[in-house]
Amino acid sequence: MKKKLIKNLEVKILSLVLAILLWTLVMNISDPEETRTIEDFPVTVINEDAIAEADKVYTIESGDTVDITIRGPQSVVRSVSESDFTAIADLSKTSAVGAVIIDVRVSAQYEDDLTITTGRRNDAVMIVSLEDKKTESFRVNVRVQDEVPDNYYVMLSDTTSAPNMVEVTGAVSKVDDIMEVVAEVSVQWRTASFTTQTTLKAYNSYGYEVDGLQFDTEEAEVAVSIVPTKEVEVEVVPEGIAYYGYTTERIDNDPKVITIAGEQEALDKYVIFRPSFNISSWQDENGDGIMQGELDLQEIYGDQMEEDGVVFVEEDTKVAVRVTFQKEGRQRIVLRAEDIEVRNLPDNVAGIVSLDGAYTTILEITGYMGEERLTADDVHPYVELVGSTIGETYRTEVRIDPDIPGVTKDGSCIVSVTLVESQAEE
Repeated sequence: MKKKLIKNLEVKILSLVLAILLWTLVMNISDPEETRTIEDFPVTVINEDAIAEADKVYTIESGDTVDITIRGPQSVVRSVSESDFTAIADLSKTSAVGAVIIDVRVSAQYEDDLTITTGRRNDAVMIVSLEDKKTESFRVNVRVQDEVPDNYYVMLSDTTSAPNMVEVTGAVSKVDDIMEVVAEVSVQWRTASFTTQTTLKAYNSYGYEVDGLQFDTEEAEVAVSIVPTKEVEVEVVPEGIAYYGYTTERIDNDPKVITIAGEQEALDKYVIFRPSFNISSWQDENGDGIMQGELDLQEIYGDQMEEDGVVFVEEDTKVAVRVTFQKEGRQRIVLRAEDIEVRNLPDNVAGIVSLDGAYTTILEITGYMGEERLTADDVHPYVELVGSTIGETYRTEVRIDPDIPGVTKDGSCIVSVTLVESQAEE
């Protein structure tokens, strides 16, 4: 028996070695080693309470994902899925410099077959920054997105949010960066008021969203008021008396139409806006006969519109006004008592004109378009007393007998005339 076992021993040993080599070769050919990388695998954070208990908050600066490289038999590498891996950062083990080792593991059934590498030296870390925690209250502003259809308007003054204030907690630097807390709603295609739930967001002064915050209420119920609009004509009317010698030729304003919004019943009250423009202060200093200015419809009608629940759609409610004047041929002539002739008196009767204690009086005329000022000599003012009695004083109207055709007296000019016996000429 022994002889049989040791017979051709060298050949048997060689055959065994060859068999082992052949088996290894076959195995390597049928299931070779392979390397695979899973990129941007999400890291799960645990033990956040360890940070909160220190009254701190954390912000992940880097390492919220990790690249996992695995090496092993092809059959294993290709069969393993991402769900077989976990990547955990334990915040209770945060170092003094804010580094947390990322622990990557694979399901137990693959542990013996795979070699796992993370980072360049299997040293992937998450970097966190720690800050003091701060809580502050903010008003919730409703921000309307998109546009409502034509002839409709979002009445922001009646649009509300519940709650209208929220408490926001986060790192001091993040809370201090908040400019406003916003409830955003879309009004596209909307033609009636509605209520909706929306997630609250915080924005900084540059319009970027501030992340990493906690709201005491994550959502707000927003009631959006949508009302119809109406175009109303604007017609400015002059108020006051034009500068002497001029009359208002025309008055223009822009815009001629302005849009308002409100409930239909309230809109029906508004047919036309007729604001007054005071022309009394104008003088033709430039010689062009034009006065310009502006009126603010909000200042004029705002209080009444607020009572009615109506608003202007346009932000700019100012109306530009241009008034054009034309000369009407009017002029004032200063008269003294001696300028006024007393006509048609009986013989031996004289009339003494007095101006009620004044040195002069004013005679207004119209119809003269010349540039030079007229005088009493041009219009020959006079009074006429027929059937009067000596010794009596009469109040009578001054008349004119102008040298210039078309000139007439305008208004009233009354003087007192006392009749006396005339002195006989020697």
